[in-house]
Amino acid sequence: MKFNVSAKELQQAIESIQVRGKNLTSKGFSSSTMGDYFYMVLEGNNLSIVNASPIFLAKIDITVEGEENGETVASATTVVPYLKSFSDNITLSVSDFISITQGTRKASLPRVVNHPSMDALNALMERTKGINWSAEPATLPSFGKSPFEGTFSITSNNFSSCMKNCELVRSGVYKLDFNKETVCVSSQQTTQNSYEETITPNHVSGEAATLEYTGALHNFFLKNQLLNFYVKDEFPLLIVAPDRLIVKAPQSNGD
Repeated sequence: MKFNVSAKELQQAIESIQVRGKNLTSKGFSSSTMGDYFYMVLEGNNLSIVNASPIFLAKIDITVEGEENGETVASATTVVPYLKSFSDNITLSVSDFISITQGTRKASLPRVVNHPSMDALNALMERTKGINWSAEPATLPSFGKSPFEGTFSITSNNFSSCMKNCELVRSGVYKLDFNKETVCVSSQQTTQNSYEETITPNHVSGEAATLEYTGALHNFFLKNQLLNFYVKDEFPLLIVAPDRLIVKAPQSNGD
């Protein structure tokens, strides 16, 4: 694999793919990431950067100047510090190791043999193949053999603002209630410690749905993006932006 890309753009994508934020952990509701290791695959001028576990998938696509298709797994904590030390465009190539070059400067970094959730990553990549962002989604994609039943679109700014207030509850569990006209996002510890907010989407279609999920998914998206939400009762949540998507399994026993 070999391609040319802005060091800053690649750095930001790798940092985003960790989906850092407040999550339910073994220590309670605290800051964490969804994983340090990431998978990169280059096809032509499209570089997909992916992270996954058995219950989630996050994928970002960026445009690069591709020279040789390929794939690799790497550690964000290893790669990002080197990207921060470079400015402007770099050449990244992969053989037995990862090489980052710029003029007379060259960094050599280790590859990771395999992503710790490679089977889940491949399965979720296959299930989301062909799903693209749209200003007004007209069709409901399938996830595996089952189609989603409803869709709505809201801005990343509205989603982030709402979720930051939900995080103040510190339950780490969030409920989406879509009634075909509006969507109510809420979180609750007790009747005396809760938050809910009703948002009027830019676009709606399909049937009503209610689901719960965990994770700081709002931190994954850029400012001022229009997000397509695809929903179904007790079904994975799919959120698609122009350059990225995320799939999260419904909440179950704190997962």
